[in-house]
Amino acid sequence: MKLSVFGKSYIGQIRTNNEDNIYVNGLFLADSRQEYFQAGPIIRDYDVLAAVCDGIGGAVFGEIASLTAVKALKTYSENETFDALGCVDYLNNEVLSTMNELNCRNMGTTLAMIYVYGSTATAVNVGDSRIYLYRDSKIVQISKDHTRYQSMIDAGMGIEFINDDVKHQLTQNIGIPEYEFSIDPEVSEFQINHGDAILISSDGFTDVVSDNEIADILRRDISIEETVDSCFELASKHKSKDNISVVVIRVL
Repeated sequence: MKLSVFGKSYIGQIRTNNEDNIYVNGLFLADSRQEYFQAGPIIRDYDVLAAVCDGIGGAVFGEIASLTAVKALKTYSENETFDALGCVDYLNNEVLSTMNELNCRNMGTTLAMIYVYGSTATAVNVGDSRIYLYRDSKIVQISKDHTRYQSMIDAGMGIEFINDDVKHQLTQNIGIPEYEFSIDPEVSEFQINHGDAILISSDGFTDVVSDNEIADILRRDISIEETVDSCFELASKHKSKDNISVVVIRVL
C-alpha cells in the first residue's frame, strides 16, 4: 500500500506573518515570512507522519509556538517509537520550555496530526485544527474541536443561543502547564483503504470552506498537488482572512 502526501501553508491575503506550520515526514516551515511553503509531494510505502499546527498568542509568539511544536515533532519521530499520548506530552513540554525561556505565558498552538504505519492510521488533535477522512464518496470529520462552542453543543445548547465569538475560544491547546490543566487529546485509530484521502487543515481553511466543498475537491480525479491547490483557490475565493494550511494524504 503506497501513500502520497503533499502539504502547503500560505501566509494569507491579509497577514504579514504565518502563525501556522505544517509537518510532513521531517519537512516544516522554517520562515514565517515566507508567502508559500510546500512539503512534498512524497510517496511512502507504509509510514507517514503529518501535522498542522496553528499558533496562538499574537504575531510573534504564535509563530514561535507552532514552529517549536513541529521541530519537537521531528525530534520525537527520530528518537521515539510513536505513541499518541507520549508524543503530545513531548510537544507540550517543549512548547512550555520555550515559553519559560521567553518569559511568555500567553502562547500555544493547536495540533492536528496523522500517523500512518502499514494499514493503520492514528489521528490526534488538540485545539480546533481539523482532520477529515474521505472514503466512498463520504467525508467525516475525525478530529474534535476543542472550543467553547463545541462544548456548548455537546452540552445540548441550541446553536441559536451560542454567540459566534466563542467559536475560536479554545478549551485546550499545546502549551498548557500540567498544574493548570491536563491535556486530553482526541485520539482515534482506523484502518485505511485504497482510495481513501485524509485532509488536515488549520481553521483559516475550514472557517470558510464547508465539508461538502472539501468532499467535492477530494473526489476529483486530479493530482495531489492540484487537490491542495484547489483547496487554497477555494479558500481565497471565499476571502479567508487567516493563514491557511492544508495537508492531504492519499492512499494509492
